[in-house]
Amino acid sequence: MTNFLCLYDGSPLRLGGEIKAHYQSEAADNWIGLYRAGSEKWLAFEYAPGSKGVVSFSGRTPRTTKSKLAGIVPGRYVLKLFSGHDPPGLLAESDPFVVEQAPYFLAESMTAPACEAGSECRVPVRGVIESFDEEVTFFKAGGDGWLIVSADGWVTGTAPPGLAGGSGSVVVGARGPHGHTADMTVEVPVGRPGTPPVATLRVASWNAWYDFNHVWSAREKALRVLLEQRVDIVGLQEARERKGTARELATRLGWHYRDHQDRGDVCFVSRHPIVEAADFPGFVLVTVEVNGRRLTLCSVHLDYTHYGPHQAPVGEKRFTARVQKEEMASQRATEMGRILAEIAPRLCTADTVPVILLGDFNSPSHRDWTTAVQKSGFRNWPATLLLERAGMRDTYRTAHPDPRTHPGETWSPTDRWSGARPEPQDRIDFVFCKGSGLSVVDSRTVLTGRITVDDGHWNQFVFNDWPSDHAMVLTTFRLR
Repeated sequence: MTNFLCLYDGSPLRLGGEIKAHYQSEAADNWIGLYRAGSEKWLAFEYAPGSKGVVSFSGRTPRTTKSKLAGIVPGRYVLKLFSGHDPPGLLAESDPFVVEQAPYFLAESMTAPACEAGSECRVPVRGVIESFDEEVTFFKAGGDGWLIVSADGWVTGTAPPGLAGGSGSVVVGARGPHGHTADMTVEVPVGRPGTPPVATLRVASWNAWYDFNHVWSAREKALRVLLEQRVDIVGLQEARERKGTARELATRLGWHYRDHQDRGDVCFVSRHPIVEAADFPGFVLVTVEVNGRRLTLCSVHLDYTHYGPHQAPVGEKRFTARVQKEEMASQRATEMGRILAEIAPRLCTADTVPVILLGDFNSPSHRDWTTAVQKSGFRNWPATLLLERAGMRDTYRTAHPDPRTHPGETWSPTDRWSGARPEPQDRIDFVFCKGSGLSVVDSRTVLTGRITVDDGHWNQFVFNDWPSDHAMVLTTFRLR
């Protein structure tokens, strides 16, 4: 068998895009390195198992990273195929290729806020293009006649009465200073006059992994996730006001945001207006207005110490005495009790103003574990037990009652080992709700794109498409 390595196709390559390599090898265990042309130091590598296949290098842009690994900049590169032997042997090398700096939209499409038939819509798109700080000009590349694209990045138009109950769309083009172009489709839902334009609400809880700072271009990737998943409101954890995470996301989307303004690491970014906000120890509370009605939301981040699942038998979700002792050494039960006491008046009126509580609990759910504890105290995970006792519903378990068929694990797509033992994979991120004005249509965990586990050595996770070490929990509500 002949060893060879080449680009998968001849399409122009740009910063932020995929570099796909097609390989064939006489060895069964290989890896492919990405190098600057003329350099002997690799920038990144990918494992290439088997005698042939396609390997993708993606997400390797030089922005927003503190990694010691050098990022990709415009220039000439080569790929090299090595056998997996020790020492590795060079089997093949690609022809040199060029990576260009060209603007690109962070998602192929986005959905704008709904507008009522006969009313004007106004949608910003400048914030969802990566232009590498160069000026771009926007233009209309196709779509419905009533939608206009301005040169400075606004989609505007008055929805025709005949579109009521449907939607319009426009293809937005962008041209960079060197003639490169990109495009994205913007869909604009159109509501019927006199009826609420928003029928469903997509609410997410997401841990930002220290302000989206561990993966290259993580904030751009986070924006892409929010756009592609059509999220309406996201509660973030590990996102601090001084780092500007919520502010940047909201500004680029043209949305609203609220940080915890007293050194907390929780916040909200919302498509809908935030009309009230307050900070408390360990959580931030906002009131959002949708269809003229109000909803209260809380983003919480509970104590991360004394992580109970580490004391469980390996591979089992059983709440033993050791697990109970570890959990009671943490502050999670106390924190959740304090949060519930603070929002108790709002829970009493939840049928008038629904309440959503979401966040990273740093502990699993009693709905997912069995118990082996007979003595006094919490006989299973207290945070979720306390919420249910307060009348709140776990939206994921409402949609998927059986933890055997739908474990819903959110921790962790990148952490699989804790020292010498496997890191317990569990559901520790939640969206709870209370109020007759909300019904759960669906709830799911979200993980997209390329994800590499943190092996503690090569730090390949910095190249992940997914910018967090947690999965997102995304619940779709129907508004009554």
